[in-house]
Amino acid sequence: MMQNPIEDFSSLEYLETISNDNSLKEIDTSILAKAKDYNVLLDKLEALDGEEDRKPENNNPPKAIKASQPTAAQSMKLEAIPELPPYAAQEDTEEIEREYISKESHNRQEPEVKSNLENITLSLRDLILKVFAKSPRLVAIISDDKIVYVNATFLKQIGYENEFDVIDNNFFQYVSSEYWDKVSVGIGGVLTEGQVIPIGLKNKNGDVIKVDFEGIYIPDDHSFSFILLGTSPMIGENKVSLYNSETGLPIYQLFEDRVKVALRTHPSGSSMISFGREQSAVGYFRIENPSIFEKREDKQAFKKILARVLTCFESNYTLAHGSKENEYCLLIPQIDSEEKLTAKISQIKSTLEAPLEDNFTTYQIKSRFGVCTYPEPADSYKKLLSEAYQALESATMNDKPIAYFGTSRTD
Repeated sequence: MMQNPIEDFSSLEYLETISNDNSLKEIDTSILAKAKDYNVLLDKLEALDGEEDRKPENNNPPKAIKASQPTAAQSMKLEAIPELPPYAAQEDTEEIEREYISKESHNRQEPEVKSNLENITLSLRDLILKVFAKSPRLVAIISDDKIVYVNATFLKQIGYENEFDVIDNNFFQYVSSEYWDKVSVGIGGVLTEGQVIPIGLKNKNGDVIKVDFEGIYIPDDHSFSFILLGTSPMIGENKVSLYNSETGLPIYQLFEDRVKVALRTHPSGSSMISFGREQSAVGYFRIENPSIFEKREDKQAFKKILARVLTCFESNYTLAHGSKENEYCLLIPQIDSEEKLTAKISQIKSTLEAPLEDNFTTYQIKSRFGVCTYPEPADSYKKLLSEAYQALESATMNDKPIAYFGTSRTD
């Protein structure tokens, strides 16, 4: 430990002998004239009590001090370092500073970095033309329940080719009724909390597919508007329902599969009818006056008529929706004579067109039928479907109730 300077008589005697040494008087003292250049004030060196602080002239810090000043961040770290005793060793001082700075760095939280994304504005028109129009996802823009935009993927899903067929229509017109309440209640969470909502979209034939939708709110002072972004129909677990949600009948894709099963190919390569019967038949029929079932209560009456038609069917017959609106198709795979087929088609048509009294209203359907048989005249699955539909078109063009493909016979 250092001795108290006041009690250090040996040092004082040594200094007195130096001051009396004549050999030192010959030393060049010109260097003292440069003391101010080094910020050394000679008159201050005589003060032994250390109470006066050394200050540069004009209160301006010298260049060397300016260059070595800490940055603002370093100053913040160092300003609260505890004062050390004057006799502390330099290495002790540096160690304490390092520990303090390390502690402060650990405790100090970095300032939060704010994103500028919230301040970016985009043109909705550009999004529509350059993003939504080409997207494989279903995109619809809704304003006060009305559709103001749909992309091609959405149109294809609901069975339309022209967007103007759906623009300005109520969005719920294309939503299965069992999802109406779910959409009305859940849309808030979709727009404000990033939730995903399943919606059963209904195409023009009444077939339903469940699609998961996300939503983006569109700020608008005059209307409640938002964007719906659906998954692609081929993504995830979205699968087409095999049955129409309103009538309960199979959709056309399922009907095609059942026709394929009914028409099997013999191992030898020659075609034969399944179950060993002589012929199978496919028929299409079109309702000529669908407007009588426009109202919701009318649809219940239509279901009753279809249920009545099904009483004419054997267990292996199929009644399904056609590929177009107001068209239906039937498969009769086990018929063994032309006479029985003609009688069966006539029975189905008369049952379909018989008047129905329901809720003080009389419903009577007008229809036309087209029929084709396999293996003659149609010799393949595709021809059977195609030629049965051609027979329906022929019945319409010639104003006939029933037309059979490949024959001049009509009923």
